[in-house]
Amino acid sequence: MDEAIASFDKALQLKPDEEIYINNRNEALKEKKIDEKINIEIK
Repeated sequence: MDEAIASFDKALQLKPDEEIYINNRNEALKEKKIDEKINIEIK
């Protein structure tokens, strides 16, 4: 649990461009999961 808190604290200290990168990466991962669900449904 301490690691999660530490990583959250670290995230709060990120530079804005790093935050944007992480948000974009999270969005990309969400889209990838959606794509995987669609591919599974097609099969």
